[in-house]
Amino acid sequence: MRDRLATALSTLTVDLTFAVDDLADGLYAQLHTGHTRDRLSPKRDRQLEALLTAAVPHETTTVTGVLKGRSAGRVLVELDDVLVWFPEDTVEGEHVRVPAVRPALSPGFLYVTSSRPAEFTDALQRVYVHVTNADDAPEVWRAVLTALERAEVTYHAKILSRREEYPRRDALVVYLPGLGADLVASAVLGLPGIGTETSVFADELAPGVAVAEEPNDTRLGMSGLSFGQHRSRVLAQALLHTGEEPRELVVAREFTLAGIDPANPARNLVAS
Repeated sequence: MRDRLATALSTLTVDLTFAVDDLADGLYAQLHTGHTRDRLSPKRDRQLEALLTAAVPHETTTVTGVLKGRSAGRVLVELDDVLVWFPEDTVEGEHVRVPAVRPALSPGFLYVTSSRPAEFTDALQRVYVHVTNADDAPEVWRAVLTALERAEVTYHAKILSRREEYPRRDALVVYLPGLGADLVASAVLGLPGIGTETSVFADELAPGVAVAEEPNDTRLGMSGLSFGQHRSRVLAQALLHTGEEPRELVVAREFTLAGIDPANPARNLVAS
């Protein structure tokens, strides 16, 4: 088990009356995001969203759809089982150019897709960047996206779009199909607003930058969780069922059942 997680486990005091969900939420805040304050308003911060949108170096991305019909300069395309009308000049065969920015897809974050088609088939990595304040966030965001676009990397990315929720260790997240994590670390090196903290569960690439694998746990209640949510929930289950056994032994067992490498919680176990 990695030193940072082992150290955290040795100092954690667990209230055994907690529900799994409550303990998981606490671990998520303390060990993963570093954002331990209560959430404030769930409203969108339109001003910050506008600044972050202006920092995106491209306007559109290309997605694949199924042509269903044409009418009066418009094309009807099926995307993810939804029928959508597009201007004819945005459609080329089965490819459709759509806005790259999706401000409300992930609550509290501005979401962007690379200009190149980003239809991932390989296992994903998540790269986390610790951004300390909203004022510096647009330029950090611009630097990361520009570096990825110049390298012609396919990616998805999101950045925290609520000013009051900074700082967070996962304020900026990039989803990559394997390669590209070092590009992110290089892009933010020395920039104002980059913190030094990283998630306890992730592998640190540089101060304030860490990488982890997308969870691969298909058990009931586990699929669909983010990396931080998944690791926090598995750890919570282990801590609430420790009993008389050594804590690290129980955690290692629960991690193995969840497909997590007990020696490195940033990684998944390789299927045998």
